[in-house]
Parts: sequence; structure tokens; C-alpha cells
Amino acid sequence: MGEPGGAGEAVTVVPFAHAVRFVSVDPAKHRARFYELRLLPTLWGGVALVRAWGRLGTPGRWAATEYPDREAAGPDVERAVRRRLGRGYRLVAVR
Repeated sequence: MGEPGGAGEAVTVVPFAHAVRFVSVDPAKHRARFYELRLLPTLWGGVALVRAWGRLGTPGRWAATEYPDREAAGPDVERAVRRRLGRGYRLVAVR
């Protein structure tokens, strides 16, 4: 078995209710990173997709995008999850 998302291997998108967290640790490359996705309600009835990323042990950076509902955020959530899994990140928490 190769890396997830490798040639000929499908990457499964992880369903989540509120948040999902990925980490990528590679001591040989001095890499210890995290990536987190959160779906939060907005004051106007929509949903905000908040993405946070950075080095483990730091607050990192974040960006938020608003959508009218969860279904509208779906394609961007799927794209972000597939991209992280395809780049070797491991799923560590689902809420």
C-alpha cells in the first residue's frame, strides 16, 4: 500500500459535524504541521468555513469563508480534505 492519494488509490473524504484536524510530521524534513477545518454558524443563518494551519505548537494562521449553508460549503470542504490527505497529512481528530 502506498501513500493515500497515490497513483490509482482513491482518497476518502472524512465527514465531520464541526471540526476536523490533520497533522503532518516528518522529522527527516524537520516538518511538524497542522491543518484544521471548522464549520461555524454565522449570525445571519449561514455557515463559515474556518481554516487554520501552521507549525505544531504555534497558533498558526487562519482564514474564513462564509457560505449560505453547509451544502454550499461542501465542495470547498471536500477539496481541502482531499488535498491534505493527498499530501500525507494524518487525520487526528474529528468533532
